[in-house]
Amino acid sequence: MRNLSSRETKLLAGCLITIFLMGNLFGIRYLTKNLGGTQSKLASLRLELQEQELRLGDSEYWQVRKAWLESHMPAAPESIGRAQGEMLQQIQDDVHNRKLSLTKQSLIEPVKTEHYQEIAVTLEVRGPETGVTDWLLTLQDVGKFQVIKSFKYEPDRKSREKEPQIEADVTLARWFRPSEALPAAPVEGENAEKVDLTNR
Repeated sequence: MRNLSSRETKLLAGCLITIFLMGNLFGIRYLTKNLGGTQSKLASLRLELQEQELRLGDSEYWQVRKAWLESHMPAAPESIGRAQGEMLQQIQDDVHNRKLSLTKQSLIEPVKTEHYQEIAVTLEVRGPETGVTDWLLTLQDVGKFQVIKSFKYEPDRKSREKEPQIEADVTLARWFRPSEALPAAPVEGENAEKVDLTNR
C-alpha cells in the first residue's frame, strides 16, 4: 500500500472534518429539539403545580360551601317524574294567576351527576312586558334550589295591543342531592330529550 500524497492527505482530512462537523450539527439540532420540548413540559408542569396550590389554599373556602350544600340542598324525591310534574303544575298555576299565556311547555330528561340531580322544564310565555318581567324575577329561588338555566326575551312585534307584549322562552331547573334511584342521564344540551306537553 502506497503512502498518500500531500494533496490526498489534505482531501482526506477535509472529508473527516466535514463528517465530524455534520455529525455535530445533527447532534446539536437533536438536543435543541428535545431540550425545547422539555422546557415546554416543565412550564406546563409549573402552571399545573400553581393551580393545585391555589386549590389547596382555597380548600377551606370550598369545604364550608360543600357543607352548606349538603345541609340545605333538598333530598331527591322518591319519584322524579312526579316531582317534575308538580314543578310544571306550580309554574302553570303561577302563569295562569298572572294572566299570562303559556304557549309551549315541555319536560327535559332528568340529569344525574355525582354532585346533584336535576329536573327541568322549558316554557314559552307571552304577555305584557311588566307582567312577564315580574314573573321572571320570581323564578330563581335559593330555598328551592331553583334556577333559570337559560332564557330568551324578545318583543312580540306582531302584537296590536297598546301595552308592549313580550315572548319569553325559559328553561327552569331544580336541583336535589343525588340518590341511587335515578340512572345517569346526559347533561342537558341542544339535543337533550324534551317531552312536549302543549297539546296534551
